[in-house]
Amino acid sequence: TGGLFTFLGYLLGQGLRKSPWWAVALCACGFLTVLRVIFVFLRQRFGVLEGKAIGSQKPEKQLDAVGEAIRKLPESFQVIDGLSTAFGEVDHVVIGHTGVFVLNTKSWKGVVAADGNGELIWNGHQIDNSLVQEFSSMVSRIEETIRSLAASLNVPLQALLVFSSAQVDAPPGTTGHVHCIRVDQLNDYILDTGKRRELRSHEVEQVGLAFLALARMNSTDTGVQQSEDRAFPQG
Repeated sequence: TGGLFTFLGYLLGQGLRKSPWWAVALCACGFLTVLRVIFVFLRQRFGVLEGKAIGSQKPEKQLDAVGEAIRKLPESFQVIDGLSTAFGEVDHVVIGHTGVFVLNTKSWKGVVAADGNGELIWNGHQIDNSLVQEFSSMVSRIEETIRSLAASLNVPLQALLVFSSAQVDAPPGTTGHVHCIRVDQLNDYILDTGKRRELRSHEVEQVGLAFLALARMNSTDTGVQQSEDRAFPQG
């Protein structure tokens, strides 16, 4: 295109060498107008192509209420979302100096309470599956794997069922090793060391690396790409 305009400009210059000044000015204005029209056309064309390219990209997965809440934790905390393991799916993992928390989210509405036998009732009715027992078993198997990947550490995992829309009446201890809390209680729970042993920075880093290794193990086995966010905090 540049060479074509150069050649045309040369021919035009040769033809206008003996023309009056007003003819030269008129041709120059016409030439500039043509350039402007071509520029506008190309800009619009590239804009359409860019819009199509952006529209074809898959949108990022929207975070649930729990994902939004744990993003407000201090940057020293590591967060892994959507962890797929050989033992089951985990919605979120939070790793920090106050401990390691394995979270599954429930969007139930109404009232969730302990049934007195280590399980939950929902709006006064027994749920069909053994939710607490199954989740506890999955977290225990994940804990065993993490210990094998970080042999020098003995860090327990705290299993949390987090309810985003329900009232929860299941105090710690009524559902075994699994604690049931509302999403608005989550960050205070995580930040409160309580009786938990605080982890040192190198322990936090080693546990985080072990979880990422676990995620990659399952990704290699199943071909599923894991979502990892804030796994290596800055500072």
